[in-house]
Amino acid sequence: MYNNAHTHTMDDLEEKFMMSAKLIRTKTTPISNEDLLILYGLYKQSTQGDCNIPQPWSVQIEARQKWDAWFKYCGIKRNDAMQKYIDKVNEIMQSN
Repeated sequence: MYNNAHTHTMDDLEEKFMMSAKLIRTKTTPISNEDLLILYGLYKQSTQGDCNIPQPWSVQIEARQKWDAWFKYCGIKRNDAMQKYIDKVNEIMQSN
């Protein structure tokens, strides 16, 4: 049986990513809108890749903020986006 170390590493990263996505939901203190948008963008880049939806009108404030947050990470590799997400969750969980 062929065991690719890179695949194993990616599986570990995916597991940590999913655990971080669950962990952040347990935060009892408020998370800033800025941090929420960073997490949103990194999550979308990690799970769906580059932003592939049309840019919303600027009057659609929440939709536009989410689109901007995702679009900001276009071109970042999936595993890099997952690691940045994990790091950001850890940073937020350690703050008050």
